[in-house]
Amino acid sequence: MIALCAVFSLSMAGTSLAAPANLFAVVPEKHWAYSAISQLAEAGLVKAFDGGAYKENVILMRCEMAAIVAKAMAKSANVDAAAQATIEKLKAEFAPEFNLSETNNVASRLDKLEKNASPIKITNGDVRIRYQSNWDQKIKNTDKDADTRIQERVRLNIAADITDNLKFNSRLAATHTSNKRAANGTSKSSTYANPAFDRAELQWKNKQTTVAFGRIVPSLGQGIIWDGNSIDGAYATYDFGNAQA
Repeated sequence: MIALCAVFSLSMAGTSLAAPANLFAVVPEKHWAYSAISQLAEAGLVKAFDGGAYKENVILMRCEMAAIVAKAMAKSANVDAAAQATIEKLKAEFAPEFNLSETNNVASRLDKLEKNASPIKITNGDVRIRYQSNWDQKIKNTDKDADTRIQERVRLNIAADITDNLKFNSRLAATHTSNKRAANGTSKSSTYANPAFDRAELQWKNKQTTVAFGRIVPSLGQGIIWDGNSIDGAYATYDFGNAQA
């Protein structure tokens, strides 16, 4: 959405038209236009930016709202009277944007941005710092101290939607171990593991069935039986509703 407004503002920079003061003002969350566009989305006249349904708490810019209305106007000939009335009301609301010479190109620019958007996304990540004592469980009854170490880890989850049912999931991890000390020892050492993918799987899903192949990070028994360690192979689950196999 930010990219769309940037393109729109750059296209307006070379014109002699004076843009209205509120062209890039944020439309309030409770603005009636949200529910109006939601109705048009349910009727199949417009689509959301991410392919899903519009939500009340999504904030759009006025230029983007105008682009959405322009798409609905293009299909207004074959809709019922209620939808036509909604479109006319939206058309009047965003009249300042439609009066700009470049506004008619916003919808096509939006289509190009959607088509050129990369399917690969960094979905989330995590950072962990932990102190461990007797982490390798080598302490003996005669030892006064235990092994200790501090471990720092950074992970990024990267995903890509290949088709509606096929998805690629991966995770890039980097780990550093510092202040590593052996039991009854005084010297300390540090080690660093180069960033590597500890997850790289193709996941196919169809209704209740999910099949994964590659380097997988399964979670069994809510993580009590198995959690965190990856395996190379295939993994399939079936969801019965109250249980999974």
